[in-house]
Amino acid sequence: MSFRAMCARTVNRAMADIGGESAKVPAGDLIPKCAPSRRDDVGGGGGRGEAAGGAATPTPEVDATDRHRQSKHHRGRHLQRQQQQQQQQQQRQRQRQQQRGTVTVITSDFRTEFHAKLCRAARYKVHAPGCSCPRIVALRSRYVASMEEEEEEEKAAATGNAVAPPMTAGPADVMRPDVDGKCDDVSGRFGRLRLAAAATATRGGTSGSDDGGDYDADGDGGDAVVRRRDPFDGLIALPDTKSSTPSRAYACEGTGRSSFELDRTGCEGKLAGEMFDDRGDWSSSSSASSAAPPPFKVSCAQCLLAIQPNGFVAIVSRSSGGLKAVLQSARDAAARRRGTHRHADHAHFLCAAELSSLRSLIPSSDGTTTTAGSTTQIEMDVARRIAEDEGVDCLPPEMLERIASWRAMSSSSSSSSSSQPPHRHELVRIELGHHLSSLLRLIAEPREETERVPREMRYIMAMGYVRGPGLLILDLPGGKRRLGESTLVGAIREVEEECSLTIDRVWLSGRITERYGGGVVEEEEENVKGTTMTTCGDDNDVVDGGRCGATKDENAVVRVLASRRRDCHDVFLVMTPPPPFSSKSFTT
Repeated sequence: MSFRAMCARTVNRAMADIGGESAKVPAGDLIPKCAPSRRDDVGGGGGRGEAAGGAATPTPEVDATDRHRQSKHHRGRHLQRQQQQQQQQQQRQRQRQQQRGTVTVITSDFRTEFHAKLCRAARYKVHAPGCSCPRIVALRSRYVASMEEEEEEEKAAATGNAVAPPMTAGPADVMRPDVDGKCDDVSGRFGRLRLAAAATATRGGTSGSDDGGDYDADGDGGDAVVRRRDPFDGLIALPDTKSSTPSRAYACEGTGRSSFELDRTGCEGKLAGEMFDDRGDWSSSSSASSAAPPPFKVSCAQCLLAIQPNGFVAIVSRSSGGLKAVLQSARDAAARRRGTHRHADHAHFLCAAELSSLRSLIPSSDGTTTTAGSTTQIEMDVARRIAEDEGVDCLPPEMLERIASWRAMSSSSSSSSSSQPPHRHELVRIELGHHLSSLLRLIAEPREETERVPREMRYIMAMGYVRGPGLLILDLPGGKRRLGESTLVGAIREVEEECSLTIDRVWLSGRITERYGGGVVEEEEENVKGTTMTTCGDDNDVVDGGRCGATKDENAVVRVLASRRRDCHDVFLVMTPPPPFSSKSFTT
């Protein structure tokens, strides 16, 4: 039976119930001629019998009109929903623009207000006063634009010609003056600066010092010109996040350019006290071990590192025996600190490494490198010397077995060439840390002003870290300086934390210039006997030259190597024992 026949039979059964056999519909007709519609049944007033007896019947034109009316209704609702979605999207876009345009500057209570309530960032980066870093430049430009807009609004409000913006999202967008007559943008619509200080800034007569309020006054009496003080003229702490331009900043008052030039370390110490609640000497290892660590980390931006770089220490000697006294003193101090005050980055062991062997493990400037076989030979020789010189206690047993098997294979290969060399993963690999690699590149590629590489640099004291049975990492002590620290103080602290080696600060300060936190005046260093300066870097990266305090005294040499590679300002303090590493200089 076809589909049309089935439809006709169904319709005939229904019509038979209504009007009898005469109401049958042929199978060819798809639309029954006498089927009543609901609209006719309700509006006609005749009921079912009247519809069956010849009342108005629905036609295809009527059904098409109904379908058109329904589709028009649905299209109207669809357009209404689209308009609502567009309005919501525009509102969200305006809110995002307002958030990007609003800058919140906090000037006090770093931990309770700025960190706890606004940012809660894991890392913060501190910028120098008036620096030209991209983030500070972007914040300052937004601040200037906001202040210009606010001044125009204040002038319009004073003259009574203020025009309210169009109300698109409700009465909250209306600009309405507050108590002192200043227009307050309630919804933050125009993205103006919000200076959220703990103490409300007043407009009264303020001084031009760093500790003044939000406004500075020039002139006397009625002719005084009120101008806003730049809140970014000081040490600025920004959240170290992935966003290109943060909307929150912490400004340390009293650390403007003039104050920063007079006492840079004091200004940084003031900000460090505000960020860490003045918990004493937070930079020392003793206080760090006794007090709870802060819930965030703070680092210096490149603008601050250009003034006081990070410091690293390289202890060198003409022979490996010249470093034995230093290594033994450091090991004894580390043994006394074991399990109590050992730093998390403390070295697993200390060793005297030959610079010529380590230099072969880094690629040269022309891109040429040693072959894999020669590299493996050098790495195994370095590991063997470490095991022989430092004893078996510093290396795990499995690594010692690999070194022993390599020695046996090397001795047997000289007599017979049929032995199969072990695979790479069965040997011991040597990796050089960032600090040691940087120093090796500096001394391997000298220039005219760096040709006088000290002859004492044949063996160097290196820190060793064991990473599994087949990997050794060698590096130098040193790292990032903290707020309020000079290059010299930061380098000495890092050496003590990572090597348990205490350097005589007084002795070393008398051989380093004031630029790096020492006691040698720049004008007087020409009169210091044996002064020399070593400055290395790439051809396009060397910025500063000249001389730096590094003197020779009783067979002890201190040299400063300043590196500026890829905007990384590092200073290496290269020294030879004695006297700063004699038994009298150690404090445990």
